[in-house]
Amino acid sequence: MISDNSAYGDRSPFSAGSDGRARLQIKPLQGDVVVLLHPHDNFIMTSRIIGMPGDRVRMTDGRLYLNGEIVPRTAQEPFQMLGEFDGQFPAYIETLPGGLTHGILEFSDDERGDNMEEVVVPQESYFLMGDNRDRSSDSRFDLGFVPEDYIIGKASLVLFNKTAWMRRRWIE
Repeated sequence: MISDNSAYGDRSPFSAGSDGRARLQIKPLQGDVVVLLHPHDNFIMTSRIIGMPGDRVRMTDGRLYLNGEIVPRTAQEPFQMLGEFDGQFPAYIETLPGGLTHGILEFSDDERGDNMEEVVVPQESYFLMGDNRDRSSDSRFDLGFVPEDYIIGKASLVLFNKTAWMRRRWIE
């Protein structure tokens, strides 16, 4: 994964606020895939911004709702997975408010993260979800709300991943 650390402004110590913490000069957008420092552990990860500050987010029977409205998804050809989870799994194109589309993978609509009470995203924080919805470490589980201080940059290029060996893919 390549991170565009300048996508949200200069995060060097020279952009620190009066309390010494780095500040985002340009706010991430809903649907951005961001590189972040895990707020509870010491590692870097990526995830997609689903909920913006003030948004209401919930999951019911595997379906995402934002601010009380179901987020549309369109079925695609099943995704063939190899290895530990060998088989074909449902794939969808999800359309976020504003029209941004992205692919998601679901093992089923009855997994541990597929039902979640509505939460309100705090100010200066984000709600993140992985595109592999049922096998993701995200805001539904251990990640929780992600303070903007933990966002390092916008992910811009995947160089390698387990399902697309030696294939590069630009992230929009």
